Amino acid sequence: MKALALALVIALSVTASAGSPTLVAHDAGAYSIALPKGWTVVDNAAQGMVVAQQDPKQKDAAQLLVIVSAHAQGTDDQLLDAIMKNGLADAKVQRRDALPNAGGKLLIADGTVAGIAARLGAIAVVSGGAAVVVVLVAKTHEFDALGGTNTLVAVLSSLKATKAATPPTPAAPSTGTSEVMQPQYDSYKSLIVPFPRRPLTAADMAGEWKVDAHATRTYASASTGNYAGYSATLVSETYVVDGGGNMTFKASSTHVSNVDGTFQHNEAGAGTFTIDTNRTITITRKGAATAYYVVRGWFVGAEITIMRANGPWWKLSDISDDIRSDRRGANLDTYFVRKTR
Repeated sequence: MKALALALVIALSVTASAGSPTLVAHDAGAYSIALPKGWTVVDNAAQGMVVAQQDPKQKDAAQLLVIVSAHAQGTDDQLLDAIMKNGLADAKVQRRDALPNAGGKLLIADGTVAGIAARLGAIAVVSGGAAVVVVLVAKTHEFDALGGTNTLVAVLSSLKATKAATPPTPAAPSTGTSEVMQPQYDSYKSLIVPFPRRPLTAADMAGEWKVDAHATRTYASASTGNYAGYSATLVSETYVVDGGGNMTFKASSTHVSNVDGTFQHNEAGAGTFTIDTNRTITITRKGAATAYYVVRGWFVGAEITIMRANGPWWKLSDISDDIRSDRRGANLDTYFVRKTR
């Protein structure tokens, strides 16, 4: 995290102009970031996301999101395309520029949010497998008044690491240099997590696995079709597994919405995290339904190990042969990430 922040600040040499709103520093846990003064801020330190709302009481008010991920999947352009697709309907790209000194990509797009004309501006920077994304969404005629691209650049330039990354405990088992793989990428320049080359055992599961996910949505009035609000849900899970399949876990979720409010939920406990000879992971924990995943990809890099597992499934009988053989169901793939020792 510290190296990423330093790399981004050095790479980004563009300076914001006087047209940007006043920004004030905000402590997001592992990093600090400057956000528009007076905006309401909700963050999820475990997931590295911050949401700043201009006015939570106004359904069409502007919002700014900052996402910092230590395990990025995709390129600058792929991240920007995903943000545009999720943030706007009928989106049309107005600008897509490379920032100076390999400082990432800038995207400006116009579209609608539940029928209201809106503009989305975003900067994505991918460096060394990690990523930082800053997004500003506002009504089209208000975007420039809020600083537009100047605000995006100023916010990104303010990023500073405040805490060093905490090493996983227990550490992942030694895989040996022979299993470290040469990264390969598909036509979209996304890392390929290939089908496992060998049987996976309980020892392979040991370590600290992290799973992060987020979803955003907008609402429209059923009677008028007009914009009726938004919501964003951020989820972060950590599984710490020993060589015998025993597990402790922590989960946190943040729900941000101007429709049904903003709230957080945190959970922790213990259970088991086991894998069988058919690559089926079984996760049990007290008070929750047993979850099943099928491992369909295994990549060991010099720094991280990525396990691509399909699920969760709630009945073993629902896992068909074409799921096990990686022929369908890619939309249910979940990426578990662990440091490689």
